[in-house]
Amino acid sequence: MPEKMAELLQIWNDIFQDKNHHVIVAEENGEIVSSCVCVIIPNLTHNQQPYAFIENVITDEKFRKRGLATQCLDYAKVIAIKENCYKMMLLTGSKKKSTLDFYRKAGYNSDDKTAFIPAKQRAKRELARIWRLPRGSNTPPLWGELAKKKLSHAPLLAAGYLTQWI
Repeated sequence: MPEKMAELLQIWNDIFQDKNHHVIVAEENGEIVSSCVCVIIPNLTHNQQPYAFIENVITDEKFRKRGLATQCLDYAKVIAIKENCYKMMLLTGSKKKSTLDFYRKAGYNSDDKTAFIPAKQRAKRELARIWRLPRGSNTPPLWGELAKKKLSHAPLLAAGYLTQWI
């Protein structure tokens, strides 16, 4: 367990060092009882305006129906407006009607965008295929080299200076 704790602390530190990664919490009596994550994602399109991605909305069962998760989502909206985001997206893995109704009541809809996620059994295999990883390896290729070879003109293309890949 100690090695896992060190890894978790490193991830936690990385999250807090990232100015675009916001962990929003609601407290009652000094205890965190509801939270969500809002990540501001820089963007080359839409006049280089970022967008906000919200996930991991959770409330302790004993504290539900008190408006705490709604407050967290409202604060995420404040962050998105402050950061001049052109859109906000919320992703949930829940199919429960009550959860989906909660998000709708909070001002989100499932009509404007469609999310596609690799099937759970195939996700790791797909990533390995895309990255051409040796079986059993979790290490992606050197992104700097990949970017130089395949994405060197992406900023120009996205900004409208190029009309096709060179």
